Amino acid sequence: MQKKLSFAGRTLDENSPCFVISEIGANHNNKIENAYELIDISIAAKADAVKFQSYKAETLYSRFVPRRKLEGGGLGPEIYPLIQKIAMPYEWHKPLKEYCDHKGILFLSTPFDEEAVDSLEAVDCPLYKVASSEIGDPLLLKKIARTGKPMIVSTGKATMEEVAQTVKWIREEGNDQIVLLHCTA
Repeated sequence: MQKKLSFAGRTLDENSPCFVISEIGANHNNKIENAYELIDISIAAKADAVKFQSYKAETLYSRFVPRRKLEGGGLGPEIYPLIQKIAMPYEWHKPLKEYCDHKGILFLSTPFDEEAVDSLEAVDCPLYKVASSEIGDPLLLKKIARTGKPMIVSTGKATMEEVAQTVKWIREEGNDQIVLLHCTA
């Protein structure tokens, strides 16, 4: 792995100041006005970038995921409708990216499927964050790697063998701009 990353006119290495990414994720509650407000809050907090999550319920969860049992009896909420409610429409990528560009903060997202990568590439997402739940998806990892852009890969749900395999898949596509994070999942 390289000891420096280059993206969006920036270079980060061991001598660079801390690069702060504000995790917005799905906290917009499917309202674009909330997403804009969270970007503004991130700017006020002096973040370098904001990061969303890009997925569709139908590609992330099965409609048949069982409800979990709660302590003391009863069932938790149905997952699929919940995911549908919080998923960010891919049509938001362009206006959010443009808003971030105008405000001087980088727009990033974590794609959970290949369609999300295509949508993010259409707006020139400068780097990608890979969720630890996707570390075993060679098709997604290789598609992201082929963009040639830096990849921040979470490893919290992976074994050392899975991490090594992931790095191998990414490098096989000619991308060595890899940052590994150990995030407890």
